[in-house]
Formats: sequence, C-alpha cells, structure tokens
Amino acid sequence: MTMLVDEQRLMREVGTDLVVGSAPPEKAGSASAMTETVQESRHFARHRRARQHLDCDLSPFD
Repeated sequence: MTMLVDEQRLMREVGTDLVVGSAPPEKAGSASAMTETVQESRHFARHRRARQHLDCDLSPFD
C-alpha cells in the first residue's frame, strides 16, 4: 500500500506531536530533536535503498 505525500506528512506531524506532547516541558526540545533525527535517518535510508536498487538494475551493463 502506498501513501500519498500529504498523508505521509500528516503522519509525521502527528507522530512528532505525540512525542513532543508526551515529553515533560523541560525535555520538549530533546524530544523534538529526536523525532527530527529519526525522520532524517528514514529519508537517507530511502535514498540509499533507491540508489542500491538503481545500481543493481544497471549492473548488467557494466
């Protein structure tokens, strides 16, 4: 199942709100930074998988 970009953005925002909202006020900045780090790592992992797939598809032409 593929989600639309807007649905993915909504899910990220809801997830961030849940994490930051459940943290005590003095830890809200740390919670926000953690969710941003997770989102960035997922972004890089998606691009790495796409690049590996592309490399795999082009290997017969090497």
